[in-house]
Amino acid sequence: MHKFITKYWMVILAGVLLSTSGLLALLWPKKKASDKVLDDVDENDSDLESVDARVIADALWLEFDGLGGSSGSKINKLLKGLSLADFKKVSEQFGTKYRDDILGGEGGWLFGNKKRDLIYWLGAELSDSEKMELRKINPNIPI
Repeated sequence: MHKFITKYWMVILAGVLLSTSGLLALLWPKKKASDKVLDDVDENDSDLESVDARVIADALWLEFDGLGGSSGSKINKLLKGLSLADFKKVSEQFGTKYRDDILGGEGGWLFGNKKRDLIYWLGAELSDSEKMELRKINPNIPI
């Protein structure tokens, strides 16, 4: 055993370092870009009623629920024409929900994933082309 370790110590060290860095990358807390985006927005500037914001938030949740991605066209229809204050109201009605970042969709509490807000969910559920389309339709949405 001593000869084996002496002969292959660099390979063993490289394996330990790679394993440790991979584990750290998985467990290290990820920054949420959405933490402060809506803080300075006054939702009193919104013309959207709280009931309507709740309806939009629930419809978005139904779109996100389940495995796989969401339909960008449905999300675009729901968010089209909203001001930033309207979006803040919808986001507050949406709240935060656990997201399984491996499989997508609801869940992830078992693996230690955090509750995520609407901005995070939009970023995770939409493809790059769907995000670009949403930005064209409504540049107020902070994704």
